[in-house]
Amino acid sequence: VDDPQAAVSVKPDMARVWYSAPRGQRVRAFPAGFTLIAGDKAATTLQDHAGWRCEFAGPRAPLSATPPDCATDEAMVGVVRFPNCWDGTTLTSPTQSHMAYRTNRTCPTTHPVALPEMTQEVFWPSDGQEHEYALSSGNPAGLHADFMNGWNQAALRNQVRRWLNRRG
Repeated sequence: VDDPQAAVSVKPDMARVWYSAPRGQRVRAFPAGFTLIAGDKAATTLQDHAGWRCEFAGPRAPLSATPPDCATDEAMVGVVRFPNCWDGTTLTSPTQSHMAYRTNRTCPTTHPVALPEMTQEVFWPSDGQEHEYALSSGNPAGLHADFMNGWNQAALRNQVRRWLNRRG
């Protein structure tokens, strides 16, 4: 928002969400009725698991709290990484206390059930120029995403077994 009076809405070009499992770790399918929010819409500084990067920097590039100045031919990417350690009982929580992030490739004892890791990337066009951006939450650092398990449970279990828990 360079001039609040002349603010324009910029629509994303694409969103990509993928599921993965840590190497050598088996994961359980999301249970029916499971919900999750990752990121903090009220954040004003860089979050541990949500931020921005340029498209060609690659998925492992460090994230920033604000959209970077990307080249004209590459997108600005908003990234949200969801926690994948579940307490094993609570399907939803307003504080997200039913979930935790793994550390050192291990889920904490308070959240011992490994679920698929989800990463969401949303791609916005870049004109190669510097701008001041704001999300609908009011600032660019407030990246967040919601997940509500709407999978057919049998299909989900099959996909987790076939693709995430396969040996090799």
